[in-house]
Amino acid sequence: MTKPTGHSCAASGCEEQILLSRMMCATHWRILPGNLRDSINTAYRRRNMTKLAQLAVRAVHIIDDAEQMEPLPGFKKVVNDGS
Repeated sequence: MTKPTGHSCAASGCEEQILLSRMMCATHWRILPGNLRDSINTAYRRRNMTKLAQLAVRAVHIIDDAEQMEPLPGFKKVVNDGS
């Protein structure tokens, strides 16, 4: 039996395939605040799956909220807009 080598980004509707050791694709990961990314990395390294699951839910909510926002004038939308 072969081991899976990847999975889809955790962001809602994102189908980008990423490594098993990653939670999100680079585009969505960069949207998250730095302190949340650090907390996710710490929980992952410490194998604290309860904390990691809580942080993952928070991260997905942040991405969902960001995708609902309209960009500032002069900027383009870089996350999935549902089209």
